[in-house]
Amino acid sequence: MVFFYNMVFSQNNDFDFDGKSFKKQIVFDDINFIKTEKQLELPKYWKPEKKWEVRTSTITEWTEILPTKVTGPTLYYEIEYDQVKEIRCIVTVNWYDSPCPDCFWEITMGYTDEPELAGHNHKDPLPPAIKSLSNDDITKPIESGRLKSGQKFTFGFKRPIYSTRIKWNGFWLILGGRQYFTTDVIDIKVKNLVELSTGTGYSLVGQTNTHPSNHWVISEFKTDLENIGKLWKQGCPKSDVLYYNDASLKWGGLFDIKGNWTSPHDGHDVGVHIDISKKRIRKGNREKALKTICEKAIVYSEGDDPKKDEVPHYHVIYRNSPNEVIKKLENDYRYIPCCFPNIPQKCIDLESGGQPIEEVVPTESDCL
Repeated sequence: MVFFYNMVFSQNNDFDFDGKSFKKQIVFDDINFIKTEKQLELPKYWKPEKKWEVRTSTITEWTEILPTKVTGPTLYYEIEYDQVKEIRCIVTVNWYDSPCPDCFWEITMGYTDEPELAGHNHKDPLPPAIKSLSNDDITKPIESGRLKSGQKFTFGFKRPIYSTRIKWNGFWLILGGRQYFTTDVIDIKVKNLVELSTGTGYSLVGQTNTHPSNHWVISEFKTDLENIGKLWKQGCPKSDVLYYNDASLKWGGLFDIKGNWTSPHDGHDVGVHIDISKKRIRKGNREKALKTICEKAIVYSEGDDPKKDEVPHYHVIYRNSPNEVIKKLENDYRYIPCCFPNIPQKCIDLESGGQPIEEVVPTESDCL
């Protein structure tokens, strides 16, 4: 998804908005970007400074983040998805030993949004527009601004509900029409997720064209899930494997199973949740399966909501998940806790929409 727009400036920054030269919105393509970047050099007496900051909410302090890599005029940043709510950039320009100390500079900014890197293989509909801190749609063009030495401006946006890569492309116009481009690459992601691969006692399912890679978890949870499969195979060697469905996407964040950028798939955002098929486990084996899974994780039965027609399954979370993750599930009537010495019957019965449904595999146990 690509947008270009003129940057929003505050009236407190004393900009010259006469609009004589820049009534038209500037759109540049990749070819011109590459050529211009190679051909033009930054004037030695011009020093732009950019500082990126993040915060978790409107009441917390801003914290500066540093680039993880610098390649020419391109700076790379990484932002932890679940620890950031707002992002801003403070830009200052200074002239040093300039023949024109009162000269101004002018900047036009545009961004590209690349959620496909996070695991979203769908573009229809397009992702919702990124919002400014004032909650305006920042793709709407307004006039650009002019700034003299020592002045600064700040622009910011709210973290998208999905993980993504955002590239901020800056078009700078200075001193007699000289041009320069800069790019800030910001990866918004859950860092260090690992992909679960097929192992003993379980099989991976649920991959779609929309989300072709759906089994990303934290490393500790990966180990637990692998061990659950081994324990299941030891206890029920003749029975079918466990079927591991959706965990998280490659970079975490929103897991919109319908590909429409909404969130009915609660919890599958930070690599500590996974769904395990309930209907593919023989009814006579479900108590043993639950006790096996509960040795390494916390299990809830989901899909029994009488108000919602949903395929019944086990919603499994990492046992050392943050308390807020566990409390959220415990306080949601749609999730029935199953890890008790006496397994609740609701965790064993197969229902959908509050009504019993037909079993799809033999009901008798074939475990040891």
